[in-house]
Amino acid sequence: MLHFPISKRRISTRRRTLTKASKRDAGSADEGQGGGEGSRQKDLSDPRRKRGRPPRVDTPMEIRVKNVLKALRKLKDESDGRLRISTFEKLPEKKEFPEYFQEIKDPIALDIIRKNVKRREYKTFDHFIADMELMFENAKSFNEDDSDVYGDAVILQEEMRKAAEVEKARRDEDITGGEEGERGNKPTRLPLEKVEHRGETYRVGDWIHIINPNDPNKPTVGQIFRTWKDHEGQIWINACWYYRPEQTVHWAEKKFYADEVVKTGQYRDHHIDEVLSKCFVMFFTRYSRGRPKGVDEKKCPIYVCESRYNEIEKHFNKIKTWKSCIPDEVRGQDYELDAFEKQQVLKKLPSPILHLLPENAEEGDPLPDAKMGVENAPPIIGAVFKRARRDNVSLPLLGFCGVRFCGSLV
Repeated sequence: MLHFPISKRRISTRRRTLTKASKRDAGSADEGQGGGEGSRQKDLSDPRRKRGRPPRVDTPMEIRVKNVLKALRKLKDESDGRLRISTFEKLPEKKEFPEYFQEIKDPIALDIIRKNVKRREYKTFDHFIADMELMFENAKSFNEDDSDVYGDAVILQEEMRKAAEVEKARRDEDITGGEEGERGNKPTRLPLEKVEHRGETYRVGDWIHIINPNDPNKPTVGQIFRTWKDHEGQIWINACWYYRPEQTVHWAEKKFYADEVVKTGQYRDHHIDEVLSKCFVMFFTRYSRGRPKGVDEKKCPIYVCESRYNEIEKHFNKIKTWKSCIPDEVRGQDYELDAFEKQQVLKKLPSPILHLLPENAEEGDPLPDAKMGVENAPPIIGAVFKRARRDNVSLPLLGFCGVRFCGSLV
């Protein structure tokens, strides 16, 4: 990964190679919580195993964008085999090239453009092309005409314009359908920006209640990650499930907040008719400070979340970054808060299923399993087990706002 551009006042062929940061697999945040080889084998053998974020379903415009970027990645410098597009991966370091940021008013690089594509910031193909044009024009403006960077910009810009014309000439129906459409097969999924259902509008990022056939009185809490229409015209959503405490298997001394839910690694497809209504899930650090502005808690129940739950290992991990839990499309968004006059003290309560702990339970007993029911729904009921406190788990401490934090056990 190489920096651009080279300063007019310090023309040089020197380029610095950066180590590409490792990217966490889409599902690893939910799967990699204490699992070794044995746990992976157990996970794979579980017939109910449905983990990992759903595959992205690209719109025709997004497929056009990716095809243009793919065309640019094919161009190499014949003298050294270098990918010409690699020059534009990242902006130069401000400390190393302060003059670049003084001269270039709208700096942009390929990593920024890719992030915009991932978060679906581009609503039109022309918007994407405009940012690409800006990137190349910035490089040509700052660098000398005989520099490598200038030459790369000219060649890439010409190829981009050719590829853009080809993509604009294609019909949407010829390229719709994500992976299926790209392979030329009949498209199976048409992504939707929004879904109208029972008087409500649903979009990626919305929190919802889904029919729970295992317990109709406790609808499944989920967050929408995908919305699409199939080739028969049926509308579907994919949602990440959040379990209620009583749907988990946990340590007998574990405590929970009132109205707490925990994030799972279950991303499931549901027909739109299974969606009951909207709800809302707040990260615990904000839950103590207020409530979402404009949300009527009587019509839209509000839950609090602090942890991820690995149902294979029966393990809870406190969430460090809330943005890592939500869809890419809404990570740059936020909601206004109706703040409380005084920050609330959140209290944790004993497990709601503590009564399920057998009277003769011992610390060495095998971990129990949740009681399962219908396949596409959370467990009917979880379970409780007895364990000794680990040496590295301290007693509950008084947190930053009076919250008592409980250490994570198995």
